[in-house]
Parts: sequence; structure tokens; C-alpha cells
Amino acid sequence: MRNNVLPSSNFRYNRITLLAVLAVMVLTLMFSALPDINLFWRELQNTGHTLFFIPVVILVLMLLRDTTIFFGCRPIKLYMAACTISLLVGTAIELIQLIIDRDANPMDIMRDLAGILTGLGLYASTDPELQKHPLMPEKWLRAIIVTLSFGVFSASMLPLALLSTAYAQRQAAFPLVVDLTASWMRPFLQLKNAVIHEPDSGEISIDEKNRLTRIDLKKGSYPGLSVIEPFPDWSAYKTLTIIAYSKLVQPIDLTLRIHDEHHNYAYTDRFNIQITLTEGTNYFQIPLEDIKRAPVNRQMNMARIKNITFFSANPAEGMYFYVGQMRLE
Repeated sequence: MRNNVLPSSNFRYNRITLLAVLAVMVLTLMFSALPDINLFWRELQNTGHTLFFIPVVILVLMLLRDTTIFFGCRPIKLYMAACTISLLVGTAIELIQLIIDRDANPMDIMRDLAGILTGLGLYASTDPELQKHPLMPEKWLRAIIVTLSFGVFSASMLPLALLSTAYAQRQAAFPLVVDLTASWMRPFLQLKNAVIHEPDSGEISIDEKNRLTRIDLKKGSYPGLSVIEPFPDWSAYKTLTIIAYSKLVQPIDLTLRIHDEHHNYAYTDRFNIQITLTEGTNYFQIPLEDIKRAPVNRQMNMARIKNITFFSANPAEGMYFYVGQMRLE
């Protein structure tokens, strides 16, 4: 049974300290502008929402337990109140970020919730007030709480783990820089008015190791496919080899664009080349020296390649082609 004696005035300073810490944490998340360096860093920031709200909800719960109005309440009510308040804080942060023109994402609220549930679970696993259950031994209840908390936390960390695996597989596949049949490529692909068809047994293949993937281009503004963050260091190689295939009788004109991390988004500050696909198998070999010297006022940093893009300026209705591996030699 809980002690219903009201807390003494000595708790006042603890409440002030906890409120100050909580305020600093919330303001940091709300107004700090972290750099958007790459996909991994972006996902790490997303994961930070979960990690951030673990201590936030624990602080809120401690404040509630030290507040007169909640003193003597059943533990489950305190936990529900802490969860609700913390989730409202997370929602308010996203709304304020919309107002101040910061990047706001509804999925961040779900990440906040994962941190809230994890934090409450961690606290509950050591909370003797919550572990008194007439139908279940204390150690079993603690094990269930820890297991559920670990499950929620693991699920929230899964996107970061999968992306980390994709980076490792990208490195292992190098000097292969593009293989649309590989699952590790998916985080690095961006489509604009285009559709990729998953390879199946009926797809065309050049050889046993080089299956081709169909890309359909829709009518619209510069439809195409981008590989963001290919393996960046091309400096030890001489040639970029591309394999493509077309079933269409009419030629297909595509533009290949490559730029490094220093690209200023001007046409003259990147490598641009038009390639024409004819019916059948097409092989292209592009000297990396041409890519290096493509920017007008500088040389491209061949150790920091950032983007590879295929696109069409004005595709005909129903235009499609097949792309195989792109490899450095």
C-alpha cells in the first residue's frame, strides 16, 4: 500500500531541477539544426527521437510522482499520465517545427512513442510499486516488462540497422556501383516519374550474374532514376562500364548525370552525357578522366562521388528500357 503522506517542501528543489532539465532537452530537440550529411546521419537523427524520449518520459514520471496532485495515485495512473504528457510534448514539438519552417514528420511522433514506451518499461522494471501483482510472481512480471520494452526499442532501431547493413553490403560489392537486382540498393534509389519492375524468371539477362531490371518512364518532367550515395571513392579506377538493353525499335535518348559532394547544382558543375539505346544489348564505357574534368571551373573529386542519375528529357508514351550492372574497371 502506498504511503499517502504528502511530500515535504524539500522536494521543491528537486522539481525545479527536473523541470529545468526537461525544458533544456525539449528546447534542444525543437530548435537545434543538425546537418543533413547523408542517409545514415539522417536515419540516426530519426532514431534520436526514440533515444531522446526515453529520459524525457522518465523525467516526466519522476515529476508526477513528486507532485502533490498525483501523490498517492495508483502507479498505473502515473504511468498513463506520463505517457500522455510526453506524447503531447512530442506532438507539440512537431507542430512548432512546422510553424518555424523546420523539417517536421508525422513518423517522428511514432518514434517518440517508441521512446516513451521504452522509457516507461525501463523504469517499471525496477519499480517495486508496479510489480506487486496478486496473480503473477514479481520476477515473471519484470521479465515480461523488460521483454516488451526491448521489443519496442528493437523495432524502432530496425530501420537504422537495415540501413547500416545496406552500407556494409554496398562496400562489399564495390567496384560494382549499381545493381538494381540487389536488395542493398533500395535505400539508395530515388525515382521520379518512373517505375522499377522487380526482376522475375522471365526477365532478360546478359549472363548468369547480370540480370537486367526494367525501368518504365512516365510522361512528365524529366522522369528517371537516381542512385544517391553510390560508393564514393572512384579514384583508383579508370572506366565506368554500363550495360543496358532495349526491346524498342526506336532509339531511346537518355542523359547520364554524375556529380560529387561539392556540386553546386549548376549544369556546368557536373558530368552530363547523352547516351542512345538501340534495340538489343548496349555497352557503354565512360573514361573516369572525362567525369573528373567535366566541371567547368574545377575538377570533380573522384573520391567523393555523390550521385548517379539516368533521366529522359521528353520520353514517348510507353517508353521503357532495361539496366544491368554499372561497374568500375
